[in-house]
Amino acid sequence: SAVLNGQTFTGRAFVVDDWYITAYEPLYDADHKVAGMLYVGMLQDFGGRIRQMIQSTLVGRTGYVFVLNSKGKYIISREGKRDGENLWDAKDANGNQFVQDICDQAVTLKPGQITEKKYLWKSPGDAAERIKITHLKNFKPWDWIIGAGTYEDEFFESKIRATEIAE
Repeated sequence: SAVLNGQTFTGRAFVVDDWYITAYEPLYDADHKVAGMLYVGMLQDFGGRIRQMIQSTLVGRTGYVFVLNSKGKYIISREGKRDGENLWDAKDANGNQFVQDICDQAVTLKPGQITEKKYLWKSPGDAAERIKITHLKNFKPWDWIIGAGTYEDEFFESKIRATEIAE
């Protein structure tokens, strides 16, 4: 609509089958009516470098960084195994819809703000549930909720060891 109104559009757009960072410029006919547009776009993930960086980041011993959209869909999952999966209705070990909480909490953040979400989780192979701590940031231009989390006991492992030694 911006181009049809004679304005340049720059921003994020879904083109064919993926998200791009784009610019659209109106092209005019002899009567100065918009007759077409010039498009320039670059794949949002810039050749996979952002994905690679996020997927290679380790938090604690078993934690990781992930990206969801505001509707709970995995954009970047651990090792890419769950990319595209919608987690909106996922429940933690207490039956809470923690992904909805994460999304609702994160989308209210202002630029530069970070928030924290704790939830009870049991990974396959674990004997019992443990508390996970996830820090969240919202990158509104791309509709990305970026999370970095690990189990609370891993996060505080040094403190726990120091306390045990002191006792």
